[in-house]
Amino acid sequence: MLNSKEIKLPCRLGTLQIVKHQPKEYTGKSLRWDWKSTRELGKPVYYLNEHSGYYKYRFFWSKQDCIIPNRIKYMFVASRENKRDLCKIIKSKMVDYVEK
Repeated sequence: MLNSKEIKLPCRLGTLQIVKHQPKEYTGKSLRWDWKSTRELGKPVYYLNEHSGYYKYRFFWSKQDCIIPNRIKYMFVASRENKRDLCKIIKSKMVDYVEK
């Protein structure tokens, strides 16, 4: 995760990488609610990701070179530990990831 590179998965299962993107719009469709602030103020309050320059990060599994049948039915879900490690890296600004 710290090298900020694309990882090629074995057995031709595709590639895995962490990508960042900026939301096209800042509405309820693209941002999550801050439930604590929403309850206090009585109106929707969204997380704007100010700590990361308004970017959102995610794990991206590219199945373009993947040879398994019905590859559309598979999805990658990162473990909680990996998600938290990514959060720590982003907040400490140790690494900058590829923009997609």
